[in-house]
Amino acid sequence: MQKDIIYEDATETAKKIKKELKKAFPKMKFSVTSSKYAQGSSVYVKWIDGPMEDEVKDITNKFKGASVDVTDMKVYKSYEYEGEFYNGADFINTSRKLSAEYKDKIVTHAKTIYED
Repeated sequence: MQKDIIYEDATETAKKIKKELKKAFPKMKFSVTSSKYAQGSSVYVKWIDGPMEDEVKDITNKFKGASVDVTDMKVYKSYEYEGEFYNGADFINTSRKLSAEYKDKIVTHAKTIYED
């Protein structure tokens, strides 16, 4: 039997995401912000270098409070966190950027593999 759903502000969802990212990647700095708008809310997660986007999405996807079905209708869902069920931010967006230094390392490494 599912417990009562706790409705929370996207800011609270963002705090939980930041906590879980810090636990998984303790040395990585993430920017985690929230946005509220007429039709719902979103959380935005940004970082430079560090983990791959799929690794971060493995953590953030469980916090999504909505999805869009095949008819373009928003479908709401709750998520479980520490034994409670929540409905918070509708969508979680992630964005990884690469620094110039990191790009240089990638190019240098690629040259060792592909150059004669």
